[in-house]
Amino acid sequence: MSSSRDNGLRLPGHPSGKGTHEYNVVAIYNHDGTGPPLPNHITYFFAFRNGSPIVLVDQSRDGTPTLGETENVKLKEGFARIARN
Repeated sequence: MSSSRDNGLRLPGHPSGKGTHEYNVVAIYNHDGTGPPLPNHITYFFAFRNGSPIVLVDQSRDGTPTLGETENVKLKEGFARIARN
């Protein structure tokens, strides 16, 4: 993944999460909000980094996505549990 401040954002997908990239996305979830301020959304990228599960989140409003690891503990734990199976 390119830096969240880099306009060259690349998140390659790989069904097993065992691709050759730094981040290998296996699923994406997006929710578009309906309340102000608009536009608003939250997008989660479920990925593997160095073989470990990681959940990235983007809530940018304009332009290039700004990704970082989610602070949502339940979501991180849930994905880690799924990844172990």
